[in-house]
Amino acid sequence: MGDAVIGDLFSAYLTEEVFDSDHDVNDLTFSLLSGPNWLSIDSQGHIIGRQSSKDLGAHEVMLRVSDPDDFIAK
Repeated sequence: MGDAVIGDLFSAYLTEEVFDSDHDVNDLTFSLLSGPNWLSIDSQGHIIGRQSSKDLGAHEVMLRVSDPDDFIAK
């Protein structure tokens, strides 16, 4: 996803990072299962956050992508 810079807004669109076997990324739903408190994601795959100096370090992030047609997006 890239690096967050302390004080700067971090933003990424995850729809560009997944493969959907039914070729309709618009029906995918994204959720954040775990990660730092300063990071959030909306159901459309837009991840956003602002890291402060107290958040400095590496963070593990776990995401889920769901498809209503039961296809697995990777």
